[in-house]
Amino acid sequence: MNIDFSSLAMFVAGIVMAIINILAGGGSIISIPLLIFAGISPTEANATNRVAILFQNASAIVSFAKQGIVVLRESSLFLVPSLVGAFLGANLGVFVSDELFKKIFAIVIPVSLGIMFFQRKKSTTVIMNKPLLLFVFFCVGVYGGFVQVGVGFIIILTLTSFTNFDLIRINAIKATIVFSYTILAVVVFAVNQKIQWQPAFFLSSGAIIGGWMGSYISVKVNEVWIKLFIFLLGIVFSIRLIFF
Repeated sequence: MNIDFSSLAMFVAGIVMAIINILAGGGSIISIPLLIFAGISPTEANATNRVAILFQNASAIVSFAKQGIVVLRESSLFLVPSLVGAFLGANLGVFVSDELFKKIFAIVIPVSLGIMFFQRKKSTTVIMNKPLLLFVFFCVGVYGGFVQVGVGFIIILTLTSFTNFDLIRINAIKATIVFSYTILAVVVFAVNQKIQWQPAFFLSSGAIIGGWMGSYISVKVNEVWIKLFIFLLGIVFSIRLIFF
């Protein structure tokens, strides 16, 4: 396996993507366009990115556990609907055309940025509506299986609005849910030969490091600067995908 500049770029992008994903969400706004600009088709870039997402969240879960943050019980309510949804979404991601996916992705980026900037502050009084949460996480699974970009924003927004979990536990739950349904998505994409394994290796290697780092600094960093960074990159990538 030749390690060239593009491979090093994938490795660095994996670190940055994973840190952003664990801290706030939206890291795939960096990794998927990079894969596309490297010459990988949009649908294959979408599939290849999932391998890194899988390892990123596995690393984060282990890191959270080492810090005493284990959320299997809290996550269990959301796993089944998200898995069912992810199976449907991943199959949709397999069969959509490259050109259509590119246009969808270019639209998804600014929508995800909007969700990020307009997340509600946590209320002091929260009522958990389980039927609504089950439906929302089914939709999260469909969206995550299909596109993935910005799904972290949606999970944080949902759990902040409808549960009393603190931000640390919400980030740990997010990592657990995304890890679980991404296993299924990776299997679907791999069976359909949509994954480019060499860039997936370098992107995932960086994501393992980034996922570990992100879990440790998830409550120690000012999210405003991260969000500004994501916003600027997102706008640039969205314009690039639409017009070039």
